[in-house]
Amino acid sequence: MRSIVRLLSYVGSFLLARALLFSSPLVLASILTPDAYAQIEWALATATLAAALVTVGTGGLVPIVLVGSSASGTSIRSIRWHHLLVAGIALVVALLSYLTGCEVRLWQVPLLIGVLTLTTLRSIELRTNEHASASLFVDALLLVSMAVFAFLSTRLWESFGPWLGPTVVLAVLVLLLLRDLRGEMSHGGWRAPDLRDEWRCAMAAGIPLMLTGALATLITTSGRAGAGWLLIPQAAADYSVLSRGAALPIVAHQILVVAVFRKLFETAPKALDRLQTTIVALVSASSLLLWWLLPLYDDLLGPAFARAASAHGDSLLMLLAQAVLWSAIALNDTLNARSGSAGAVLRWSAPSLVVIFACSWMTFTAGPASLDRFVLIHSLAMLAFFVCQTAAMWRHGVRALQMATTACLTFLALFALALTS
Repeated sequence: MRSIVRLLSYVGSFLLARALLFSSPLVLASILTPDAYAQIEWALATATLAAALVTVGTGGLVPIVLVGSSASGTSIRSIRWHHLLVAGIALVVALLSYLTGCEVRLWQVPLLIGVLTLTTLRSIELRTNEHASASLFVDALLLVSMAVFAFLSTRLWESFGPWLGPTVVLAVLVLLLLRDLRGEMSHGGWRAPDLRDEWRCAMAAGIPLMLTGALATLITTSGRAGAGWLLIPQAAADYSVLSRGAALPIVAHQILVVAVFRKLFETAPKALDRLQTTIVALVSASSLLLWWLLPLYDDLLGPAFARAASAHGDSLLMLLAQAVLWSAIALNDTLNARSGSAGAVLRWSAPSLVVIFACSWMTFTAGPASLDRFVLIHSLAMLAFFVCQTAAMWRHGVRALQMATTACLTFLALFALALTS
């Protein structure tokens, strides 16, 4: 009974946090002028990319270090100090840019970099320490704070404005991180010789994780980018709305992964393979279930989705099948991070991706530029990348045979169903 209550509490927290994350931009868009809202979206997108670069993948080392499965020579204090240093520099740059009257972008982006740096660190630490529900709300903290202060500016005091939200969040997170590092500060802080060595180890271990994450993001987001380049506007719009609807199984993946986050780094290899296989199987089941229930919910996702799904039902099922590969690729990245093999695998998977993209582009441009043909080729490209990634891992002794087999077979089954339905 207690486990059921915990499960319901977690699922409820997940849905509430994601609802806040989803609704906050809508609140901002309804309160702010179009120019002001567009500026926020641009600054957020730029800061997200910049934060991933300046933190050098060290956030991905947190579960490895706390669980003690790898990352020899790296410590949690070195990761925290690095994030604090990045946030501190970003805050100083934002403050100087604001006080000197520079263009707003020159202080907005650094401010958001500081907030994203610390919220990401805090969220990963909470997940690793099995506080999954709290981590979900930390993920939503930035946009929710902006929406709250934007709303208050319309009701109480116009000087509040949305940008007061990230300022307050950054100040609170800096104080919390300083509290966590209080013991280190009394022993020399950043000047401690051991800390500098640990920081160098964190940089060396974090760079492959950063590049691996960028590669996975590239293969999984290349569909929308490619559609925008290669398809006519109407077909590109249809693809975008279909891919948004087909992303629902990815939500199932996120629910499962956040719930068992620590276990992914501390479970024994054989049990880990079974756990990852279960995740992939449940994501596969959710893809099939969503396709089967499509007539009942397509109108809920809007008339554009309903029209696109009616015209391209087979492509929608292929996009749902892609979610299985998305889940498996993400789990492979987690396995590589845990095993310390990200760098070695990257030397094989990165060239493979270049070849796959080149072959896919040549194949597509040699025939008619239809949406259905684009989805088919992109689906096969994702499968080819997953096979290359898995083969590179196998070569370096990192193996999850059950998970990889389940992912390939279920993807092929859904893919064949799409072709024959």
